[in-house]
Amino acid sequence: MPKWVCLYNPGRKKYTMVKILFIILNNLKMASKHPIKHSFNLLLILVFLTGCNRNSYFETIDYSKLVVLAQKEGKINSAGMPDTWANWGATWNELSLFYNLNHADVDMRSGQVLEGFAEGNYDIGDVGLSYAIEARNQGLLAGYKTSYWDEIPSWAKDDSGDYLVSFTGTMSLLINNSVLTTEEAPKSFADIKNGSYKVAISNVLTGYTGQFAVYAATIALGGSADNLDPGIQFFKDLAKGGRLVGKTSGYDDFIASGAGVIFKWDFEALNFRDQGAALTTPVSLSACIPSDGSVTSGYCTIINKLAKDPYSAMLTREYALSDAGQLNFAKGYATPIRSVRLPSDLENKRIPHSQYNQTQIDNGGKFTVELSTKISSLWSKEVSPYLALEEEATEII
Repeated sequence: MPKWVCLYNPGRKKYTMVKILFIILNNLKMASKHPIKHSFNLLLILVFLTGCNRNSYFETIDYSKLVVLAQKEGKINSAGMPDTWANWGATWNELSLFYNLNHADVDMRSGQVLEGFAEGNYDIGDVGLSYAIEARNQGLLAGYKTSYWDEIPSWAKDDSGDYLVSFTGTMSLLINNSVLTTEEAPKSFADIKNGSYKVAISNVLTGYTGQFAVYAATIALGGSADNLDPGIQFFKDLAKGGRLVGKTSGYDDFIASGAGVIFKWDFEALNFRDQGAALTTPVSLSACIPSDGSVTSGYCTIINKLAKDPYSAMLTREYALSDAGQLNFAKGYATPIRSVRLPSDLENKRIPHSQYNQTQIDNGGKFTVELSTKISSLWSKEVSPYLALEEEATEII
């Protein structure tokens, strides 16, 4: 949408609400003398105000000019983009080193990012695809396509550039080889169902990761976005059997739980693996994509239409999609959205390509905010009563 459609837009803050109110009152006063002219003016004002509830749009800017504009702002405030999340830290460091952008982040869940955007608190955020779509529908975003637009798959972007997927994650199984033997280690949800070891899962009541784990189980066991029963029943049976450890998020939580397996995004699982291997007394962990089914989610950059530093936000998105930015995500074991060539030593550390397929992406694309709410509700009703330690929700991701 062109920037002039809205009276309030990033970089174009000419009209405050006080000025708008003054214009409206003045036109109401004059309407009695010139009814046609001032009634038309009031209609135009209403049209413009309606536009303020919609997303704004920036034309793609030449990179060198974008850098100059961003450097004038000199800072970038992000939401849900901490250094450890998919190796965003490397990109922040490079934006600071190359372009002198000072960065600050507040880590939070995707839903909280949207709340912050509505209040104008952040310039840019990283959220799951379903929440990016919701943010677009709420009219919170500024569209920016970047110079890499044509290289982004159609499913991973909004037509106006309101959101663009930077990288993807696929739900995986992270196995503690110190707890399970090679024969016991699961390769599928069916293997887990037939096992006897403990199974850990992140917060399902409020967490995107845990909810996607339920959705992945649903798909693997014959369900769908319209029929969550197989996934809910799977976890209910684990909980009733005393095998399920709920609300387990971090590395230390997982190891302390004594669980043999936990459901994590593939890039998180591989980072946990490396973390365990780097200890003085190494802990052996391994990861795989469940063979009977899984789901993939895209993680998107979204730019706040109320951003105080819109050009820094646009530069961040541009850099994240560059070869350097995509390689940073790959080093954090996320899957770059662009087809970039990875060094062989990095490729060899990743889960084999043969374990991934398009169906995982297709099913992941059916996950919505409404589905998230439904999973949370069903979990609370069907699974939580069988979990002994369902303490108050604290998970971020």
